[in-house]
Amino acid sequence: TFFVTIASTASAQGKNAVFGFSFPPGAARSGPANQSVLSIRPAPVLSFDAATYSAKETDGSVVITIVRDGDPSAPASVDYATSDGTATAGSDYTATSGTASFEAGQRTFTFTVPVLTDTIVEGDETVTLTLGSVSANAVLGSVPTAILTITDVPTYTFTSIQQNVAPITSFEFAPAINDSDTVSFYANLPGGVARLDTSSDAVPTVVVETPDATLLSLTPFGNFPLDAAGDVVYLATLTAGGKVVSVGNRATGNSSALFQTDSTYVDLAPPSVSPGGNVSFVAMLSDGSQALLRGTLDGGFTSIVLTGNTSPFASLIAGAPPVNDAGLVAFRALGSDGFGGIFLADGTSTTTVASGPQFFELGDFLSINSGGAVAFYGAQETEFGIYVGVNGSAPVVFATDAQGFASFVSELPQASPAINDAGHVAFFAFVRGESGDSGIFNGPDPVANTIIQTGDSLFGSTVSSLQLGGINAFDEVVFRAVLADGRDFIVIGTPPAD
Repeated sequence: TFFVTIASTASAQGKNAVFGFSFPPGAARSGPANQSVLSIRPAPVLSFDAATYSAKETDGSVVITIVRDGDPSAPASVDYATSDGTATAGSDYTATSGTASFEAGQRTFTFTVPVLTDTIVEGDETVTLTLGSVSANAVLGSVPTAILTITDVPTYTFTSIQQNVAPITSFEFAPAINDSDTVSFYANLPGGVARLDTSSDAVPTVVVETPDATLLSLTPFGNFPLDAAGDVVYLATLTAGGKVVSVGNRATGNSSALFQTDSTYVDLAPPSVSPGGNVSFVAMLSDGSQALLRGTLDGGFTSIVLTGNTSPFASLIAGAPPVNDAGLVAFRALGSDGFGGIFLADGTSTTTVASGPQFFELGDFLSINSGGAVAFYGAQETEFGIYVGVNGSAPVVFATDAQGFASFVSELPQASPAINDAGHVAFFAFVRGESGDSGIFNGPDPVANTIIQTGDSLFGSTVSSLQLGGINAFDEVVFRAVLADGRDFIVIGTPPAD
């Protein structure tokens, strides 16, 4: 009996060793052979299947494959682990380690490295992948280490329009934006004073300050909408009683009354304005009926929808019904059949966007674009989310709870969802998970389509709460952000250049 040592290297595998035997003269032989062949079977060779891998930071994860060459007849194993290159575990990816266990006959093993997204522009970053200890019957192959490159996805950049610095103590309600980046916002001042401003530069224009000799308070619905020139429409309660819909001129800072309560129209709801200056709002009449009024910044208001005995509508939901430049108005109403719905009116006829039998819950805030597409929140039996409906066509799902969102409803006033003329939608939502984070999104994926979330870094602190104000033709969004250090901002988010 004798022993043969076999080298545990890949170069020794798959070869034969020939042993010859010589016998002294006259020695007895047990058989005719004087040589024997030892076949060295290939040991399992374990290696990454590539030297480099890549993933976008918005991909969520990347799959890594370990391959086994050589003899697959017996089980084999190898340890694997990630380590920081230029990427940082916990902020760019989730550290991952384990043992790749191959059963007999198994040729490949995969594991997943979670990739984390953020709103920081930081360039591409790398993670090192390493194979470590192998089972006694296996050897490492030619690629025992590999590099994972996490590609930085260009994200929104954020610009502060206004901060809560003296005399502003805080903001309230959501801001609004037009295509010229003029923003309207409502600010609280010391002594119970409130102020409606517009701004497209560092110095805001004061539109109105309440209370004063004429106005007691302002009442928005979500935000204070702007036209293309930056003029803002608003509803005010008069000091002497009654309410008035007015327009604040961006250029002069002066306001003009558009429509006021009287003996016929006894109450008014907040107005909307289109880029070209069409204005719409709901009014309560003295006989208890309601009217959807439409006019322009020059006046000329007429009723285009009226509730009552001969109307298909039992009541109008007194939000701010959005209007476009074609004069098409989207509104919520309760039908005479008892079902609620979302409808479009052009002054001649009405069409249904979403009906009660299909949606058992509909959001109060609506948004309309120049093509008549309406974005809204709705809940059906099997799902709830953000939908887009166009002039009688069946609403199209834009984002739902099935895609990772927990809720689209906020206790804070939101101008959500918002749609622009290209049909792009921005909305506020809570994401699923223990964190309970909320954010502003522009698509159905709560990771890839995040604009900003609570917990994100912003202006040297972290975001505590968000209020979406709108989206313009350039996909810029405006929002209010309250930070963990107590600072309060009105912010424009600008998308990355194509």
